[in-house]
Amino acid sequence: MESEGSTRLALLGALAWGSMAPTAMLVSVQLRSSGLAYSAIGLISTASVLLSSLPQILFGHMIDRYGRHATLIKVSILVRSFFVFMIALSSDPWSMALWYVAASLPLSLFLPSIQSFVARHSVPKAMGTSMGLYRLGGSAGWAVMCLIAGLVASLYSSYLPAFDLATLLSAAAFLVSLGLTDPQPSTISTAVTDQARSSATLSNARAFYASVFLGSLGIGATSSFVTILLSELGGDPVTIGVVLAVGAAVEVPAMYYGGRLTDKYGSLWVLSAGMTGMAVSYVLYGWVGMPMALVFVQAIRGLFYGFFTVSGMTMSSSLGGAERGGFHAGLYGLISTLGSSSGPSLGGLVSDQCGLKSMFVLSSVVSLLAASLAGWAALTTRIKGPAHPENDRGESVG
Repeated sequence: MESEGSTRLALLGALAWGSMAPTAMLVSVQLRSSGLAYSAIGLISTASVLLSSLPQILFGHMIDRYGRHATLIKVSILVRSFFVFMIALSSDPWSMALWYVAASLPLSLFLPSIQSFVARHSVPKAMGTSMGLYRLGGSAGWAVMCLIAGLVASLYSSYLPAFDLATLLSAAAFLVSLGLTDPQPSTISTAVTDQARSSATLSNARAFYASVFLGSLGIGATSSFVTILLSELGGDPVTIGVVLAVGAAVEVPAMYYGGRLTDKYGSLWVLSAGMTGMAVSYVLYGWVGMPMALVFVQAIRGLFYGFFTVSGMTMSSSLGGAERGGFHAGLYGLISTLGSSSGPSLGGLVSDQCGLKSMFVLSSVVSLLAASLAGWAALTTRIKGPAHPENDRGESVG
């Protein structure tokens, strides 16, 4: 990927993901402060994630068939900007919940479109690094906006101005996306872009997707209630913003180096390591009793979440190649967000019955099981190096 293209995608990622941070960070707290139960908030989060996941495989198939990735990216960002604007205008919890859920629909188009776009612009042997460069921009934007959103909410004693900022960033992301252009068909590599695609069996491909589902289940359960845990431990909006910002800031180098490790050692090994590390962080959530001490826990979580994200994106795109990259990007998004959508509801139910700390411990067990599946798939695949040597144009000659 050329330097100019990498810079534009990193900036787009920073603005797009930055615009998601205030709503992800503060909507649940706003709903809780309005009197909604944990289980109701969990169901709203589940509905949101379902709407961002179920259409992804259909959109991915459409992308493979018709192309026009750049156009779809622009449309998805523009539509989401409108929905985020409506969140900022909401005056009651249920209207806010409605627009929050609706804003998830354009994400189901954006996520497979941008992943497939990055894969098609990548040098085959460096797809992990390219994915990492795009996602490190997203993590940087997320980190900065978590901090700013917390400060703004504290300054105005209201969460709504933070949602105004989210609207502005989403609009800025749309303006940046106007510079994206699809590559000419002759420049798209049809190579096997990762050794996993040629050597992976059906069984370990299933293990990969199963591990992604379980790993995402733990992510969804814990992420939905970290801000509430911080609030109940006495953290104010600034503290919440600082904790989340530190975790996202750690993701920035983690995305890049996770991509480099993925290119060097294989997607499945890095995926397994990421889920193991996150399992440790979930246990620590239950042990730590001071809001600011959670900064260190969130940093650990951010490091291994970066590994998990970039390796999963790379593996799924590799399985699809140029011909079905959009489909597998959509399938990966569908499975991962199905896990994330189930997580908040299950996490809410467990928290209501057993408490937040027990929910974090159970999430750790699930994440370790996911890591074991990915590790088994890596051992079965036995990746030693590229399965097919490539020429200097990235075309398979094996």
